[in-house]
Amino acid sequence: MPRHRRLILLVIAPVALLAVIFPPWRARAIRTTTRYAAVSGLAPSIVVDTIDWLVPFAAIYAPPRPLLTGDRMRELAARAIAGDSAARRSLSDSTTNVEQRYHAPEALRTGGEIWRDSVLAAAGIPAVSSYDLAFAIDQQWIAARLVVLTLFAFWLEWRGRRRRGLTS
Repeated sequence: MPRHRRLILLVIAPVALLAVIFPPWRARAIRTTTRYAAVSGLAPSIVVDTIDWLVPFAAIYAPPRPLLTGDRMRELAARAIAGDSAARRSLSDSTTNVEQRYHAPEALRTGGEIWRDSVLAAAGIPAVSSYDLAFAIDQQWIAARLVVLTLFAFWLEWRGRRRRGLTS
């Protein structure tokens, strides 16, 4: 077997297989913040943000999953504001685990300094924030990886044929 074909089988095929087994994942969090006015009778304002980022490493056979839904997060946050320490601890533990595991950006992290509730609380504005998290395979990145590997394999095959004098 020619050297370039061995290289394709031993290097490119396993790398392509790894690109399929460990695809690039994209995470999307839709964060909802409800700000409560200090004046009674004034309706709370609601702000919705969308934050996207790439998840660095997750296998297709164990896809990333959110451990806490936005509704459950809002419920725990409301109970925590009311003074329920168990709800505060559960919310903190659940969100911290997911945020660290999937490398959430600082703007989304509930324990971060720029978490919207922390900023609003420092300004004296009561607020409750939560987010719904979803994951999807980034199809453009996986396609780009496979195209590059395919082009490299074709180049090796062409180079091998040229060395053997099969093409001009």
